[in-house]
Amino acid sequence: MDSKGKKIDLGIVAMPLSKSGITPLSNLIGVTYPTVGNICLITGKEAYDHFKNDERIQTWDFYVRKPTYLANNFAIRALRCICLQIKASYRLARVGSRADVWIFFLGADLLTLAVFTAKILGKKVLLLQAANYMHSSIAESGFPKITSPLFKASRLLSDRIILYSDLIEEWNLERYRKKIIIAHRHFLNFSEFVFRDNLEQRNNLVGFVGRLEPQKAILNFVEAIPRTLAKRPDVNFLIIGEGKLEDDVSALLDEYSLQNKVTRFRWIPHDELPACLSSLKLLVLPSNHEGLPNIMLEAMACGTPVLATAVDAIPDVITDRETGFFLHENSPASIAEGIVATLSYPNLRQIVINARNLVESEFRYENVVKVWAAILCDNKEG
Repeated sequence: MDSKGKKIDLGIVAMPLSKSGITPLSNLIGVTYPTVGNICLITGKEAYDHFKNDERIQTWDFYVRKPTYLANNFAIRALRCICLQIKASYRLARVGSRADVWIFFLGADLLTLAVFTAKILGKKVLLLQAANYMHSSIAESGFPKITSPLFKASRLLSDRIILYSDLIEEWNLERYRKKIIIAHRHFLNFSEFVFRDNLEQRNNLVGFVGRLEPQKAILNFVEAIPRTLAKRPDVNFLIIGEGKLEDDVSALLDEYSLQNKVTRFRWIPHDELPACLSSLKLLVLPSNHEGLPNIMLEAMACGTPVLATAVDAIPDVITDRETGFFLHENSPASIAEGIVATLSYPNLRQIVINARNLVESEFRYENVVKVWAAILCDNKEG
């Protein structure tokens, strides 16, 4: 509530999302909903279709068709960025008065014109920065000289910048230190992600779940498979995800003749994810850059060990050989070495028990709701 006891109305702007982006957006809505009066959501078509019948929120879309036949054309990508700016700003100008606070989420701080529109309307602006966007697919899309100034302008205009972890120096955000709040919107449904104390009975199935994008190092993971099989031929692999490297993944699987050792799905429904994670002997996250990945927390809740690179917010949750395992690097050879070593680790059961205890303590819904209530009701200037 505000200083007069009235519930705050909240607006959220999110970039057009893939299916994998629906869960983090849903989590943000879930942890803010108990505190606010109304929620307005402006987003792309995928999320609009998902949330348009959600009675908790009012939803509007802004959509720019991506011409795949010109996907590598700089001018087309730049024009698409401009169209996103204009459409998002137009939507916000039309409905901006319905919210007191606007959160720009999942890369939406690229939409500087919409951020400026919210400020013109006299609204409080929060940027929820889930990753270092200078290393993201947005910044790597071919015109960082354009996107970098947009991100910087949005940060200057914002009232608060919310990070999932204290990565101020790592992400070169020192100049915005007074604006930054450390918080996350991650919570787990522990009646859904149930701890399965059956690790020794599971098949030797190693999984990758995530976007098939360069920052996820999926090609390194695939190239690690034959190296792993050379030492552990009893291991099988599962890859779940979609993205621009799908054809490259398929080509590598064909090159190494791995079709009989690797099962692939582009996507599975979220309600099937707990059973999927509980079938794995190991989840591997070899990313170059990460925020705080949901899939890591969900695996830990299910009693599935995680082997990950020690990047960004991951070390806030994983302590090597206590709550999970770190890759020394994410080269194919190192990933293979890490998989073999983890599968034969002598006290693996204690690791997964420690991991479950940690996430059950730190990622309870009620605790995260309290944190976001404090953020939304904070009336201090940035």
